[in-house]
Amino acid sequence: MAANPFFKMVTADPNEWRKLSDTPLVLAAKVLIWNTGTPLSDLQLRCDGSDPVNLPKNKEFTLEGVDLSRIEVKGEATYRVTVIGYTR
Repeated sequence: MAANPFFKMVTADPNEWRKLSDTPLVLAAKVLIWNTGTPLSDLQLRCDGSDPVNLPKNKEFTLEGVDLSRIEVKGEATYRVTVIGYTR
C-alpha cells in the first residue's frame, strides 16, 4: 500500500492550544520547531491535555505511529511547528 505524504505548518498562539491535526491522523513524521524572531520563552507541547513540556526553538524530533490530533502546542506567535511525514 502506498504511503500518502503529509505537510502542515502550525503557528503557535500564546493564548490557546493548537492541535497538530484537526482530525485523527496517525503518521510517521518529522516535527521541526523553529522561530521567526527572538522568543522570550520556549514552546509548550502537550498530549491529551497532560502537563506541558517546554521545547526550545530550532529543534526537531521524529514521531512513529502517533495520532497528531492528540498533540497540541502553545507559545509565542513567532514559533512555527512544521510536520512532514507520511501516513502509515
